[in-house]
Amino acid sequence: MRPADSWRDYELLDATNHNRLERWGQTLLIRPDPQVIWKNDETSPLWAKADAVYYRSAKGGGQWNYHKKLPQKWQIHWNDLTLIVSPTGFKHTGVFPEQAVNWAWYQEKIRQAGRPIRVLNLFGYTGGATLACLAAGASVTHVDASKGMVAWARENAAASELADRPCRWIVDDCVKFVQREIRRALTPAGIGTKAQQALGLRREQGKAARRVQTRTAGWTVKSIYALLSARR
Repeated sequence: MRPADSWRDYELLDATNHNRLERWGQTLLIRPDPQVIWKNDETSPLWAKADAVYYRSAKGGGQWNYHKKLPQKWQIHWNDLTLIVSPTGFKHTGVFPEQAVNWAWYQEKIRQAGRPIRVLNLFGYTGGATLACLAAGASVTHVDASKGMVAWARENAAASELADRPCRWIVDDCVKFVQREIRRALTPAGIGTKAQQALGLRREQGKAARRVQTRTAGWTVKSIYALLSARR
């Protein structure tokens, strides 16, 4: 396991009893996490200083309880990227900080490739991976079914001064997008047999494809594992 320890504006301060205490810039948030199954005997005194706590509802979803007034959104930084943080009604903030390990890996591979790289980012969310790839010199096709998430990703690109980089921002169902690209006569170079095999995997019950990396003739398919698991 590789820790995402390259942040300066994010920090996991403590975790116990199905909750995590995190620092997002200067803001302290408490969010539930079902994977935190342990209970510490000693905990950080910063728990009592949290600016907001997310409480789950027995009926599903939940809400934030604010201990002080917070801006609707604020910025944090990872290396040269600027990312907009905004607490949502589903406990998320628009950034998955643990993904920074993958962002760094993408950048390393793109910079070492010695040739132009095109990246297809499926389920692109708010664009952390997209921005990392753009910053490393790749061209990106960013696909997400949520118009709001794609707009948020474009805001992040502008904040990171990457809005002029070669990126197609597409609001579409990722499965339908890939199936349509496969059918087209001018199929992008990397959407070929491997991607078709990956799409076929989702029809086979009981199989879990966690990540399928397809790189053929300059197109890299990222996050197709999400495409598979999301439709099971």
